[in-house]
Amino acid sequence: MRVLIYSSIRLFSESLADSLLSQEHISEVSVCHEVTGLVLAASEKKVDIVLIDMLNQQALNEASRFSERLPSVCLLALGVPETPEQVIACADAGFLAYVPISASIDVLCARMRLALEGACQCHPKVAAGLMRELSRRRPADVTPISSNDLTPREEQVLSIAGRGLSNKEIARELNLSSATIKNHLHNIFAKLGVNNRAEALASLKNRVDTLYVEKRYPQSRGVS
Repeated sequence: MRVLIYSSIRLFSESLADSLLSQEHISEVSVCHEVTGLVLAASEKKVDIVLIDMLNQQALNEASRFSERLPSVCLLALGVPETPEQVIACADAGFLAYVPISASIDVLCARMRLALEGACQCHPKVAAGLMRELSRRRPADVTPISSNDLTPREEQVLSIAGRGLSNKEIARELNLSSATIKNHLHNIFAKLGVNNRAEALASLKNRVDTLYVEKRYPQSRGVS
């Protein structure tokens, strides 16, 4: 695993880098002290995951720009207050996972591995807050997705993801790389206009239900 750490505090980032280099599954660790140089540093180092110290609002804003320019690179937020509001703000900025302020190096490493597999661990209260936020953001009128929006491979990946498999497990089942699965999921989310697996699966279910109703009750189409 190749890691890039951003923190404006040099002592913190360099100490964390030394700690991570002692872990067996981490092959390379780089540090960046200028938030505006994150994209360039991540591109040059070809990193798998970027750890961003959430010390100030600028880091959150830069993370949003970073995720737009390098969507295939996993973003993990460091030192996040474990409240629904803070975690939701990180999710909106493009972070795939986070570690709370109280996390140890072992917790960080565990969550880094989970993030690269497409999973995120969080406190039950945070999970409940995320569910409430998803419900709040749900559009009043849901337009069925056209069957032509997803490729057969994308539908296959989403279907397998619906069984609760991680990116690595999906890759193993389809004999593809984890990076390829991650790219497929990113394309699926973009096509469906969603932010995560749960929303994508909900859109797929809505489409299937709509097609079922139209097939069984064709006379109901266009009837208000």
